[in-house]
Amino acid sequence: MRIVVYGAGPVGLTTALSFSFWGHDVLCIDKHTKLIQRLSAGETDYFETDLNVQLKLAVSQKNIHFTNDPNIACDFSDI
Repeated sequence: MRIVVYGAGPVGLTTALSFSFWGHDVLCIDKHTKLIQRLSAGETDYFETDLNVQLKLAVSQKNIHFTNDPNIACDFSDI
């Protein structure tokens, strides 16, 4: 399933990575451009057990995507 998560803060990112871990294709949207750039590169400063490992894995497997353009959400998601 293709899921959109609005907000890439600690809660949104953790939620998006959980969906990704369970096999869903996830688009995470946030208005902060630098945050989106860092997350797209598989980098985060958030602390959560294994968050960095899961982020790098999801980015490398291309089942999580990040953008600051909410207009693509409707075309992306199944929900």
